[in-house]
Amino acid sequence: MDNLKLRRFKLHNLAFAISLVSACFAEQVSAYAETSNSPNSDVTDNRSDSTQENAGNSIDAPLAFGFFDRKNLAELPKEKQIHVPASCRGVWITPIPMSNSKQSNSSINESSTTTRSDYAYYDPEQGSVLTGNVRISQPNHLMTADKATLDPSQTIATASGNVKIASPGFVSYGGTAVYNLETKTGSIKNTQYIAEDRQAHGSAGEVIRESDHLTRIIDSEYSTCEPDTLGWKLKSHQLILNQETGRGVARDARLYIGQVPIFYTPYFNFPIDDRRASGVLIPSLRYSSHNGLDFALPYYLNLAPNYDATLTPRIITNRNPMLDGEFRFLTQHLGTGSIAGSFLPNDPEYSNLDRKELRFLHTMAFNPNWDSRINLNYVSDKDFFSDVGQTLGPINNLNQERSATLNYHNNAWGLNGSLQALNYQGLDKTVPDISRPYGRVQLKLNYDQGSLNGLERFANNDTGYFQREINDGSGPQTNGIRQYNTLGVKYNFREPSGYMIPTASIRTLLYQDQTNNNNRTPTIVVPQFTFDSGLIFERDSDSYLQTLEPRFFYAYSPYVNQNALPVFDTTYSSSSYNQLFNPSRFVGNDRLDDNNFATLGLTSRVYDTNGLERLRIGVADRFYFNNRETNLFVGDAIGTARSSGIGLDLGATWDKHLSYDGSSLWLASGKFAANSSDIHYTTDSGRVLSLGYIFRRTVTEDHQIGSRQATASFVQPVYNNFRIMGSVQYDYQAKAARDALIGIDYDSCCWAVAVYGRSYYNDFEDPRTTTAHTGIVLQLTFKGLASNSESPLTALLKQKIYGFTQVDSSWQKR
Repeated sequence: MDNLKLRRFKLHNLAFAISLVSACFAEQVSAYAETSNSPNSDVTDNRSDSTQENAGNSIDAPLAFGFFDRKNLAELPKEKQIHVPASCRGVWITPIPMSNSKQSNSSINESSTTTRSDYAYYDPEQGSVLTGNVRISQPNHLMTADKATLDPSQTIATASGNVKIASPGFVSYGGTAVYNLETKTGSIKNTQYIAEDRQAHGSAGEVIRESDHLTRIIDSEYSTCEPDTLGWKLKSHQLILNQETGRGVARDARLYIGQVPIFYTPYFNFPIDDRRASGVLIPSLRYSSHNGLDFALPYYLNLAPNYDATLTPRIITNRNPMLDGEFRFLTQHLGTGSIAGSFLPNDPEYSNLDRKELRFLHTMAFNPNWDSRINLNYVSDKDFFSDVGQTLGPINNLNQERSATLNYHNNAWGLNGSLQALNYQGLDKTVPDISRPYGRVQLKLNYDQGSLNGLERFANNDTGYFQREINDGSGPQTNGIRQYNTLGVKYNFREPSGYMIPTASIRTLLYQDQTNNNNRTPTIVVPQFTFDSGLIFERDSDSYLQTLEPRFFYAYSPYVNQNALPVFDTTYSSSSYNQLFNPSRFVGNDRLDDNNFATLGLTSRVYDTNGLERLRIGVADRFYFNNRETNLFVGDAIGTARSSGIGLDLGATWDKHLSYDGSSLWLASGKFAANSSDIHYTTDSGRVLSLGYIFRRTVTEDHQIGSRQATASFVQPVYNNFRIMGSVQYDYQAKAARDALIGIDYDSCCWAVAVYGRSYYNDFEDPRTTTAHTGIVLQLTFKGLASNSESPLTALLKQKIYGFTQVDSSWQKR
């Protein structure tokens, strides 16, 4: 049989192939011009108009694949263009996108095979030979080569010369290949490959496609870095990529940075997509003055769809090896929760004692009305968190909570309640017993039913048994039952022009002292009346809306002597602008206020045409008609001033980037009492600057303790994907920075590095008598090898830098 020049050769069966060859014998057809580009070549497109309409995701389109920089990417059809991160100069693209594997093609016969070539030779006994721009395609599968032979069954294709085999999101190209058209499996030798979903590429002695989702790569190099860049690569004797599980497994693997090997492992499991799966998380390397080098390598275990675990072995050079772990579970009938812990044996820096931590958290919803929560914590010593905690800084909770809570919610009835058993593990043994918090069993019920613009009824009950042992003689032991009740009504009158809310209530306190079998049951009853009202005047123009809002607030409740009552869980409220309109001077239910005051306020707001509040300024003063005689303890100062002094509230939003919030308080004598100011500046490019200042004068009458601190934080992008960032909290009274952080990070296309230095004091430490904790943290991330998770370093930055969550998200997606 003579060689024939063919346009298309379909291999449904032998009879169809012979008829197709005969039909094409007399037809003059131009050769099919195929477009391809190597990983570093520019894109050229020699398609005729007849093939142009099949461009894009069609398997019949020219084979455009490889690494495309921004310029080359713009020349591709729109449907092939994808977002290029700012940290990358381009992206890897395969001929068949990953989305093709998810599309339903019920109209396509999955067994159909279509071939194209410049020339074809067919022999019923020896098979077929295709030469010149050979193209064998099936739904979601494609092979091209200079030459291909098909066995007599037309099933096994052997290709040579510029061989390329493509499937959704994956392409390999090399010298020779064997491909089974029926099972869509095969192998290609001396090859390079691209995995688009993970933006990975590499080379191998052989790529074996064992099924639609499983690819085995022998003697491979694997990387998610751009070509010709100094990045990382993973060399392994065998690499298995499983698109069904989203995992890659490397055996006998070495990790290189550039040409330098830095790590060897006989087995390594890593993610090849964004699914939750077992694998190494982001490691961290830290240095601190008390720990030396501290290296942590978390490993995530995806045990089942409804539970997982994370194990974090740590090497701390000044201490012994340490292990952190967390197990999380989600069940259908037994709720959700986590068990976490840490263990450091025989710590040489802590008198060779074992350092331990254990946490158990469980929540459960029984039905829409009932749910529960259990929170149990244990820590071996008060210095555990600052010494070896994974939070990169102090957790200053010296009282570890141990509680069990049962909650009830019924919005239809306006009823909510909880029953809680609560105790604490005191970590600081130097704290006297009288200063430790009470353990308790507490029942709380809240009822609120009525109209938001009409009559509203409410009732509250807080009944608890409080107990605290005094074993060191630091004070009298007082245990017993406290019951607090409120019963009241209020009328909500609200109109666009203003509001008026009178409220009347009866409050009661009942104590039963059970210390030393003392069954005293003092009962306090105090009525209370409040009246809150305001008007809203508006002035509208084409460019803004301005309001003027006068406000009047009055509160009255008589004085009843409560000096004999204990204090279980109550403290004084902090002074603030909003506190001028609050009838209670206490946080907690151990005291019932005596009040007879009126607060006058005036607020003006300016809104732009989009409804954004551009400016807010408020001024208020509270006028007292009686002394404030109710206090927490005998000997506390009684308030006698007839005015609180002027309070000022100010807020401004210049644009979406710059805003200010602040408030100031003056005493009746005119002295400055308190100030809180914060200014925030952010940009779309990821820049953040925040400045804050807090001042409080010691005011005995208002039970205010003096303090003076300034805060500042910033994030500043600099040259070529670098950022510098930092924060500081400066205590003027101690003349020291209580917390200072400075760092730099770099984000490239396939790896990221961050280095931070920190100096801090715990809240209970006095900078004038103690030395600051210092440390340096190094975090190195190889993108494509570690699963995505929030590192302790990221959690710290979110806590210390205002707006970090938003700017970091935009920085990563830029």
